[in-house]
Amino acid sequence: MRTLLLISLLALSATACGDKDDTEAPEADTDTDSDTDSDTDADSDADADADSDSDADADADADSDTDVDVTELAGHWRLTQYMCDTYDISTDWFGLIPSTTLDIDGTPTAATAQVTNTNDDCEEVREFSWAVKGDTIVGDSAGITSCNPAACTFTADDDPCVVGDGAGPSEGTMTYVLVDDTLTTTITGATSGICGNLQEIQTWERE
Repeated sequence: MRTLLLISLLALSATACGDKDDTEAPEADTDTDSDTDSDTDADSDADADADSDSDADADADADSDTDVDVTELAGHWRLTQYMCDTYDISTDWFGLIPSTTLDIDGTPTAATAQVTNTNDDCEEVREFSWAVKGDTIVGDSAGITSCNPAACTFTADDDPCVVGDGAGPSEGTMTYVLVDDTLTTTITGATSGICGNLQEIQTWERE
């Protein structure tokens, strides 16, 4: 439908030793051997530490690209603010669609999301399936899955609600920030929807 945003929904020693010689060595030589062994141990420890740091960095990089537990996003959310870049369109949006809710059913590796837009004339439901990699949401849209009543519209000049409309890969890149019970989603790089080429920022409160 013309008036609706396609919402693509919504974290991470080495040691050295030697054999003992039965022949007593001069004291000076013993000190030299001891110093040599200490240097060798120090070098080995330094190499081990460096390897450990490299492994830690590699693990951190790997964690940032892997799926994270998305159950923290599960629940019922209500849209409270809608921005197109720096433009607040909340008043216009809620004047047309007083209620926009988001229901997320999450598992540790994936989630389904359902967005319901409702006014006195129409209730439209869209569904999404996605995973979270770092702070980025990726997935597909099943499009509109329900229209009540059938072919309903939000305004007189709106296109009728059609089941299946909008299905396919989600457009743009979506990131999210979760602070307590406030979820902020940001879509960048989309070319259609309410905001057109502008960044779309939506704020949701958990209910």
